[in-house]
Amino acid sequence: MGKYLAVAVLLFALCGMSQAESLEILTGDDYPPFSYIDNSGELKGIGVDLAKALFATAGITQEIQVEPWPKSYAKLLKQPNVLYFSMWRSKARQDNFEWIGDVENERIYLYQNRDRKNIALETIADAKQYRVGGVKLWDTTTWLGQQGVAVLELEESWLGLKLMALGDVDLMAFSELHLAYESARYGLDPAQFMKALEIRQVPLSFAMSKGSDPIVLKKLRKAFKKIRSNGVYQRIYDKYVFQDLYDKPVLDTLRKLN
Repeated sequence: MGKYLAVAVLLFALCGMSQAESLEILTGDDYPPFSYIDNSGELKGIGVDLAKALFATAGITQEIQVEPWPKSYAKLLKQPNVLYFSMWRSKARQDNFEWIGDVENERIYLYQNRDRKNIALETIADAKQYRVGGVKLWDTTTWLGQQGVAVLELEESWLGLKLMALGDVDLMAFSELHLAYESARYGLDPAQFMKALEIRQVPLSFAMSKGSDPIVLKKLRKAFKKIRSNGVYQRIYDKYVFQDLYDKPVLDTLRKLN
């Protein structure tokens, strides 16, 4: 009996190893402060640190791979056992993926250059008369199009900031945190931009592709709940939200002026 039990335990352990080995973990490097490359070339962010804590809690040792969002999104739609962090859990995406846990409930705004006094928005319909930028394949870009807003699709969000600063784009969608970090990364003052209109609230989440291993999925969901309840999540979040980025108090400045 003892011999059979030992074999069963070994098989279960090997099964767990094969499940972890088949898991592909992806993220981007263009959504600070959730996932980005710092000045030293290191992958950092709230999502990155949460992922490391999540996988340690769940006993998974797979490496995180950085890939462009279009490539990652294609894998999520076509391949099982693909995990991505972090992506918006919108109504349009809700049934297309398996969701592990929410990182942040993001409030998304259309921002404008503070010097542009002739821009006035009361509803999303008012944005139709302006030049609006959006990142290609991002959920908010798709959502804006569904509202009838023509969007100039950009490869990366920092291009929208540059174009707003130059006056070539009137509006661009950002969360407050993302705008603060992205501005600082590219030498722009976040105080140069102001909120024109809040357009939506949507959770930013860890997601897995459909058809993924249910045992791994259950393990990850359980681990995510644990790090959300034991203080690990809050310590990670506070580290990025309340620190100065590149010795500049970006977020405090942004909040005072908006």
